[in-house]
Amino acid sequence: SLEGVLNFKYSGGPGHAEGYYRNISLGLHVEVEPSVFFTRVSTLPATSTRQCHLLLDVFNSTEHELAISAKDNEDLILHAGECQR
Repeated sequence: SLEGVLNFKYSGGPGHAEGYYRNISLGLHVEVEPSVFFTRVSTLPATSTRQCHLLLDVFNSTEHELAISAKDNEDLILHAGECQR
């Protein structure tokens, strides 16, 4: 979670010319939750015995569509609540 305080100082009109201003403080608390979960991890043999293919089942736990990118591959588009391998 993230917590902080935003402080604003503002003025305008005749009060500004006289040097008057107002202060307001706004407390802020944000809960950060993961948006992607790996629900299953497995491997497959590759052509070389020194390598393998990593398979991940990816679950989008948000209410929005998101894209996951891997180097040199196309984007994987996950819709809200969707799981793909």
